[in-house]
Amino acid sequence: MQQQSVLAAVSSVVSQINTEVDAVFVEGKKDKIALESVGVSCVILYPRHVTNVTDDMVVAILTDFDTEGKRLHHRLRHRLHGCAVVHGTIRRDIYAALVPSGRYDIESINNLITDEELNFTTIEGF
Repeated sequence: MQQQSVLAAVSSVVSQINTEVDAVFVEGKKDKIALESVGVSCVILYPRHVTNVTDDMVVAILTDFDTEGKRLHHRLRHRLHGCAVVHGTIRRDIYAALVPSGRYDIESINNLITDEELNFTTIEGF
């Protein structure tokens, strides 16, 4: 998948997050920074904040796609069962956007932005 296609797919998921989700769970600070850098405007939480969720919230779980991230996703989903609605497609959609380009973690979104800015600067400066 070409980088612009990846960015377009990520942008589409960000729009979905901003309109359909109250909070997103991520593994760490770099993931939070990456989501903020692409315009995610909802509350971004770490797993330790699972008790801050209320039953009227819709949440997304955007942990990494490695073994540990998948385990954490499963644990969070289990802990949130009955406490909040876990959005069913956002994780799948971000996976579909990132993994074909060899990116298996949320923080790699920052690399997309940086690479795209470098390409744009190079073309502009040509």
